[in-house]
Amino acid sequence: MVEIEKVIMYGIPIVIGGAIVYYLATKPAAAGAPAGAAPQEVMKPGIEGELMSMAMKQLGLPQSEIVIRGLRPQDLGINTFNVTAGGAGWTTLANATVADNTFIAFTGCSYGGTNFAQLRITSGASVREYWPISFIAGLESQLWHDDSPSIAQQNQGVMIEAYAKAAGTEEINIMGVVAEKRGITLG
Repeated sequence: MVEIEKVIMYGIPIVIGGAIVYYLATKPAAAGAPAGAAPQEVMKPGIEGELMSMAMKQLGLPQSEIVIRGLRPQDLGINTFNVTAGGAGWTTLANATVADNTFIAFTGCSYGGTNFAQLRITSGASVREYWPISFIAGLESQLWHDDSPSIAQQNQGVMIEAYAKAAGTEEINIMGVVAEKRGITLG
């Protein structure tokens, strides 16, 4: 593992919440290392680093065997992020089990519609997030960003529901980061 004084970005040691969070990156081999020595593994802060650390620990794999990528609808067992409500109330966008060797952080959503007011994310047996989304359509960027994303771990159930004001179909793009064992989606 990298010592705190060696984890530096722009000349500043990276500390988050009193603990260092690591992410897949490399820097040249240490000074004085033999020619041809492998690069040192260094990780970056953020949710990607938290997912990488979690995946490495639970899967018992080195960081070179873990891939970080963006969330796709297929990661949640669906083909699109379209939501169809039969009327006012909660309707399910996705209800799936996170695949083996896969970890998902839900980081936000984009939404340009007017029919849906909230998103509810449940993982395991607990509601993890309520995101108000009705105001997003009025924003220039139409994005909701969660500063403290919830993480769903491998083999854990995840349900995402949207609260509709009336019947209708709209697209709510769920944004997230996925850490998985190399070779599942990307080589």
